[in-house]
Amino acid sequence: MLSKRAMPEGLLDADPSKRLRINLADLLLSNDVSGVRAQTLFDDGVLAGAEHLEDLSKAGNKGKSKGNCARDLTRRLLRRNKWPGLYYARIRVWDKYTQLEKHVWLPMFLPHELLAAIVLNSDLGTLLSQEGMANDTRMHMVAAAAELGRPQLLGIGLWGDGVPCNWDRTQSLEVFTMNFPGLSGKWKDVRLPLAVINKKFVVKEHTFDDILSVVTWSLRALAANRFPSSRHDRTTWTKLDVKRKHLCEKPIGVYAVLAEVRGDWIFYQSTFRLPAHNAKAGCCWLCRATPATIRECGTAASWRQERMSHWDLLLRWQEQGKSVSPLLGAPCIRSSCFKIDWLHTVDLGVAADFLGSIFKMLLPKMQGASDLLRCKELFLLMQTYYRANNVESRLDHLTPLMLCKPMQTPKLRAKAAEARGLVPFARDTALLLLSDAVPTESTAKEAAICLASCYDALSHTTFLADDLKKHCRKFCLLTVALEAADEKLWRVKPKLHLFQELCEMQTSCPADSWTYRDEDFGGTLAKISRRRGGNNSALGTGRSVLQKFAAKHAVPAILPVSP
Repeated sequence: MLSKRAMPEGLLDADPSKRLRINLADLLLSNDVSGVRAQTLFDDGVLAGAEHLEDLSKAGNKGKSKGNCARDLTRRLLRRNKWPGLYYARIRVWDKYTQLEKHVWLPMFLPHELLAAIVLNSDLGTLLSQEGMANDTRMHMVAAAAELGRPQLLGIGLWGDGVPCNWDRTQSLEVFTMNFPGLSGKWKDVRLPLAVINKKFVVKEHTFDDILSVVTWSLRALAANRFPSSRHDRTTWTKLDVKRKHLCEKPIGVYAVLAEVRGDWIFYQSTFRLPAHNAKAGCCWLCRATPATIRECGTAASWRQERMSHWDLLLRWQEQGKSVSPLLGAPCIRSSCFKIDWLHTVDLGVAADFLGSIFKMLLPKMQGASDLLRCKELFLLMQTYYRANNVESRLDHLTPLMLCKPMQTPKLRAKAAEARGLVPFARDTALLLLSDAVPTESTAKEAAICLASCYDALSHTTFLADDLKKHCRKFCLLTVALEAADEKLWRVKPKLHLFQELCEMQTSCPADSWTYRDEDFGGTLAKISRRRGGNNSALGTGRSVLQKFAAKHAVPAILPVSP
C-alpha cells in the first residue's frame, strides 16, 4: 500500500511472540507461497512450540482439505479487519467458452466506503492537505469547491492500466486504484485497489463502463458526504449489503471529488474514449491538434490557439456519434483531469525514440566490424557511465534489435527507469563523439542537450517551469528537423505533441502526477493475482486479490508526520 519493498506492516513494533505469525502470513498474502504450503508452515510452527499460530494451523481441516487452505487462511487473517466489505456488482464480461457476452458478479471496493474507514482514525486537516497536489489540480479543486459550495474538499485520484499477471506475460490484469494527490511525505504513496479483472474477460467499453458506473455512483455519494440509499443501479440492497442498509443517508465524514485521472494514452482511449494517437479528426483531448499538425512545434503552432474545453470534447463525441464514459458523469470532472503521464509519454515514448535513434547514429563511431560488436563497445561505455554516476536502473545488455527492429524506425527497448537513466549518457556521449561539422550530428547533439535539460528541470523542490518550456520546444523543433534530414533514422510521433502539452501548456511539475508509484502498485496486485489453482474467473480473481490486500494491510491512519 505504501511501498512494494516494505517489510510486513507492524512487524517491528509487534510482540516478539507474534512476529513469526506476521511474517508467515505476509508470505501467503504476497503470493510467495501457496495456501497448502502456508498451512504446513503454521502447523510446523505449532509443533515447534511457537505461539499464536494454532488457529491458522487448522485451516483446510488441518491440511486434509488442501483445496480450502488458501480460502480458510485468508478468512482467518481477515478477522477483526477494519476495511469495508466487498461490494458485488453485475458487469458484462466475455465468455470464451460460449463466445458470448454475459453478466457476472465482480467484487469491488467503493471509494466512499474506503474513505469512511480512513476518516475514522485520521486527522482531517492532514487528509485535506493539498501540499503535494499539482498546481493544475489545485486550481481544479478551487473551481470544484465553488461549484459545490463547499469550503473544503478532498481531492482523490484514479489510476488504471493493464499489468502482466502471469509468468510468460501472455495475460494481463486490468486494475483500477485510488490515491490521494494532495498528500505529501509517505502518505503520498498510499494506493488503494478498487477493482481488478483479467483482460481476457473484458468486453470493449462494456466491462469498463459497468465498473466505472459503480465508481461514479460512489463519487456522487462522496460529493454529497452521504452514504447512498440504494445500490448503484437503484435496486434495493441485497443480503450482502446489510451494513450498507443501516448506513443510508448518514454522513461519510468528508466531502470529496475526483481531481485526477492517470493512465497511459492507450488506456485513456480504450476506457474513456479519449482521442487515439492516429485520429485524423484530432489526436488530443486538450487542443485541436491532428496527426498532420503535430510537427508544428513553434510558438506560432495552430494548436496553441485552438484549445479544447471539456464541453468542446463532449460536442466532438456527439458529432462523431460516440458514447461517453460513465466517469464523465462524476461531480466536477473535466477533461483536464486526465493527466498526461511523463513515464509513458517521455520515458517510454519520446526519450526511448530519441535514444534509439542517437545510439544508431553513434554506432559507426564505435569499434567493431558488425553492429553487434559495436553495440558491445557502446555497452561498455554505458557501464563506465553507470559506475561513475551510481545509476540504479541499468541495462544488463545491448543488442542491435534493442535499438531498431526490422522495418521500423529506431526505438530503445528498455524499461522506463532504464531509459531515463541513459538520457544524460546520450548527451555526454554525443558531445564527445558527434561532430559540429556534420549538420545532422550537430543537430542531434543539441537535441540530446535539450532533452537532458528537460529532465534536469523536473525536481519537485526546484521545478524550473520556464526552463522546461524552453528546452522542450527547442528539442521538438530539432527533432522535426532531424526527421526532415533522415526519415529512416528519425521519426516524429504523436507523443511528441503530448510532450509539448505536458511541458509547455501545463502549469504543474510533471513529477507531481507521474505514475511510477501507480505502476509499482499495479505490479504488486498482479503478483497477488497469479493463480495457484482453483477456478479462473472474474469473481474468483477479484475477490482473492482484494481480500488478500485487506488482510495484508491495516486501514491507514493519515496523521501529521513528525519533522
